[in-house]
Amino acid sequence: MEELVQYLAMQNPWWVGTKPDSGILRRVYLDKILGYLKNIREIVIIGGVRRSGKTTLMYQTIQHLIEHESVNPSHILFLSCDNNAIRNLSDPINTVLDTYQKLVGTTTDLWLFFDEVQDVPDFPRVLKNLYDTGRYRIIISGSTSHILESQSGTHLTGRYLPVRVYPLSFCEYLTFIGTVPPNNEINLLTKKYELIGHLNTYLRNGGFPAIVHIEQDEIRRDYLKAYYDSILYRDIIASHDVRNQSLMQELLSYVITNIAVPQTFRSLAQTFKTDPARVQDYLSYAEDGYLLYTATKFSFSYKKQLVAPRKMYLADNGLRSAAGFVFSQDTGRLVENLVCIELLRRGYTPKYWKETNEIDFVVQKSGDPLTLLNVCYTSDIPERELKGFAEFVKLHPDVAVRKILLTEDLSLQLDDEITAIPLWRWLLTE
Repeated sequence: MEELVQYLAMQNPWWVGTKPDSGILRRVYLDKILGYLKNIREIVIIGGVRRSGKTTLMYQTIQHLIEHESVNPSHILFLSCDNNAIRNLSDPINTVLDTYQKLVGTTTDLWLFFDEVQDVPDFPRVLKNLYDTGRYRIIISGSTSHILESQSGTHLTGRYLPVRVYPLSFCEYLTFIGTVPPNNEINLLTKKYELIGHLNTYLRNGGFPAIVHIEQDEIRRDYLKAYYDSILYRDIIASHDVRNQSLMQELLSYVITNIAVPQTFRSLAQTFKTDPARVQDYLSYAEDGYLLYTATKFSFSYKKQLVAPRKMYLADNGLRSAAGFVFSQDTGRLVENLVCIELLRRGYTPKYWKETNEIDFVVQKSGDPLTLLNVCYTSDIPERELKGFAEFVKLHPDVAVRKILLTEDLSLQLDDEITAIPLWRWLLTE
């Protein structure tokens, strides 16, 4: 009992007037969380790849509640479930909550933050019981979508709202390194070459918050390698009880080396001399751990979408280079991967399109025309980058589309209503 109280006091410094280590505000995510908490009582689930900043967002939420919503600091409980002392308790959440409520002398109007809650056995049932009492506001985080969202969905249908967190966007990255993101055209043009330099670094090193200020390449790689290993062994292999660990490692190494390349489960199974069902399972486990994201082929036929090859993308470019998967300066694939993650961050579900020619991404939000987006990170525009647009329009003449070509530094309006936009500008202004 005494040891548990000491542990909770250490994790909740605001009980004694100390501010949490909340870092630089990530306003887009924080505003979404606060909007949910202000208007409804549903459980907020913060999900995302390990080390993407979920815990810090919890601290930022706590600080806001104390400073701007006048919540009594002692009525806020933060619990890191990613700890052996907590996991080894027979009924971790209820044991901690009972101890905490005795400590503060109340059982109502309490705010409960459970970090990396997927490590607690049977947590969805426990949280449902707490939610049903109506006495608590509950915010949880986790690094495995299958356990966090699928199991929560079974017990908490209609009782939770998800917030998906990604590593830093380019705009956030600039803020973290002390560069104010330009807010008008004059500033954009004035800082153009500075921004391109920062983009090249961001493109290579990625956007995990804790590595942004690490200048030594070797130390940065060590951190990122540790991140990758933690995701692989804890959020993929351990979470899914993967028996053939060497196959999982080799499969992921191959897929990450070949990001943005269309693959089928059958072709991958032939490469590794295993069965397609196992390949499908293993790749789905990597998606559950927020390590990989899939782009299926765009088609007006759902059946064709299901059987077509799929492209895989990585949660962060830094993981690719740090974990030893880059054998040359593969800028084109890094740029395409960055664009895919940015589209996901903006709420799109990216797909690709391919017939004779190809379009890198096809995206759409409700009520908007389709956006066809090709990535061409060069100083000129090869003809093949335009042929995909023309072929799509020819095959689907009645479909309203926007055509965007992301370039290294070309900004112009081409024939056939194709808009060429520099990548650095697109990342900051759309």
